[in-house]
Amino acid sequence: MPPHKGMRFSWDMKMQPEDLIKRADELINKCRKVYDHVGTVPDNDVSYESILKVLGEIECEYTSERYMWDFPQSVSTDQAIRDASTEADHRLQAFDVEISMRQDVFNKLLILEKKQELMKPEAKRFLERLIKLGKRNGLHLSDEIQKEIKTIKGRMNDLCIQFNKNLSEEATILEFTEEELDGLPLDFILSLNQNPDTGKNEVTLKYPHYFPIMRKCKNPETRRLMELAFNSQCINENIPILEE
Repeated sequence: MPPHKGMRFSWDMKMQPEDLIKRADELINKCRKVYDHVGTVPDNDVSYESILKVLGEIECEYTSERYMWDFPQSVSTDQAIRDASTEADHRLQAFDVEISMRQDVFNKLLILEKKQELMKPEAKRFLERLIKLGKRNGLHLSDEIQKEIKTIKGRMNDLCIQFNKNLSEEATILEFTEEELDGLPLDFILSLNQNPDTGKNEVTLKYPHYFPIMRKCKNPETRRLMELAFNSQCINENIPILEE
């Protein structure tokens, strides 16, 4: 069945890791070409059509598609796919920093603002937003400060990706008896794996296990252990990241 006409993309569940990275690179290259073009538009030709509309269209396409390639790292059961998605996320995040620091594109936006071209309220607000974001990124400041900001933003992205990857790969398992899970529906209990040595039910810290137990389990000690473990995930790996 073809995708609904309102859907821009559909998941390719058979995509290989190398294909995922390739598609992410293709998206980056396509978007970069558009920004390169906008940055070279002659000042006299700067207008809503040549600058703002072009940026708006490519932003919509980029934002819609990029999550096709960095989302699998959080949900795929295939380690190779998760690793490829993480690599794609690194590249996409680095590109986010790159386009957010495009001085040439920012200058075109300032020129468009000065021209006071008649635009719809939505377009005017979009222009104001892009200029505000540019100033937040220091594009109105010296090259030295911009370089420092770009370095910091890149490092922050790397830390965020590693932080989230640590959580995604977290694999803590707690074991409880049926009595310790009193209050949980039978179908939930039957869905759990059992440790063949202890006969206890194995529970992870993922949402499908965590939330039902915290909401329905009658045993306060079970809830306490779950809460403690849940809030201590990757504590050794992620505390240094937060501190940095």
